[in-house]
Amino acid sequence: MRLFPLLLILMLFSCRQKKQDGIKKQTIENTTDSTLEKKYFPVTEFILGEIHGIRDKGINPIKKTGHDSVFLKIESLEKEMADFLTPVITQTSMVPFFTESSFMDQTTNYYTFTYDPREILPDSISLRHWDVYVDPKKSTVWRIYMLKEGPETMRQLTWEAGRRCQIVELSKDSTGALSLFRETTIRWDY
Repeated sequence: MRLFPLLLILMLFSCRQKKQDGIKKQTIENTTDSTLEKKYFPVTEFILGEIHGIRDKGINPIKKTGHDSVFLKIESLEKEMADFLTPVITQTSMVPFFTESSFMDQTTNYYTFTYDPREILPDSISLRHWDVYVDPKKSTVWRIYMLKEGPETMRQLTWEAGRRCQIVELSKDSTGALSLFRETTIRWDY
């Protein structure tokens, strides 16, 4: 019984058979070809879904930056996350740019799906890495971690499903050394 959720999760993240658009696109040479296409977890859709769920519950999250805490208007939550909603990570959009690896973390008992660049990324993509942590017992996403890097900053998002998110902003000096610029936590599970 414990294997079924695990197999379901692995199926969601692993290769699936690519469906053809129709017989008219097939030629005589490729009528017997079957192509496997890699599918990644749709991170952007998941985060937008969580934001929608918060909005539906009518919760105004608490935003804490440094020693200051304020209630955040729910309409502002998507704006706060805007930097991490682009580029859009769908099941296939990042496949040409990132590779996926996965393992069962024996310490946390979560499956970790890790995404790293295949090679040097285009300048238009500041996303450098992301991880998706899945609870195999509940077949749910537990946490998402994303790393974006610009010429002078590095931003990290840790999204804990159903609870909170944390954005850590680091600045780079002329030598490339990083220092903490700002840390923001947004909670909606209070």
